[in-house]
Amino acid sequence: MAVIFNTTVGGASATSYVSVGSADDYMATRTDTSAWDDLLANSTSTLSATTKKQYLLIQSTREIDTTFRFFGSRDGDDLKGSDDYQNLEFPRAEDTDQDGTLIIEQEVQDCTCEQALWLLLRNSPQTAEGENVIKLPKFSEQAYDYIKSRVTRAVIKVGRYGWQGSDY
Repeated sequence: MAVIFNTTVGGASATSYVSVGSADDYMATRTDTSAWDDLLANSTSTLSATTKKQYLLIQSTREIDTTFRFFGSRDGDDLKGSDDYQNLEFPRAEDTDQDGTLIIEQEVQDCTCEQALWLLLRNSPQTAEGENVIKLPKFSEQAYDYIKSRVTRAVIKVGRYGWQGSDY
């Protein structure tokens, strides 16, 4: 089954906050992205590096949307199937450029890229001294640092943050 990858801002079928090209640009300016870079080297004829990156960005977006509750409201109507339905949590109604066009704020895009990289690290075997498996938290602290100013509460326990649905 082909991946449905859509970055339409405020779209009813949007699945990611970041395009693969934008994620690649972000990773090029960040250190320690060998896991992201290795996707190209480890791609196969059945699953290309681009498709793997799309899956990671979709999952990253999904984790952002399901882990946190955000200030403000979505721009679109909440009724699925309506003409102005918005599939994702962003953009919020106030997320516009100077011309009034809806945008995905840079902090949300950066958070998405960081979480996608975290997914790669979290899903690879992690061992410590004595070959004990290390369980990594669901959400990257670095990704959270980008988006925390927009978050009102978390709906699950996330790493070192013990919110479990509590207010900040």
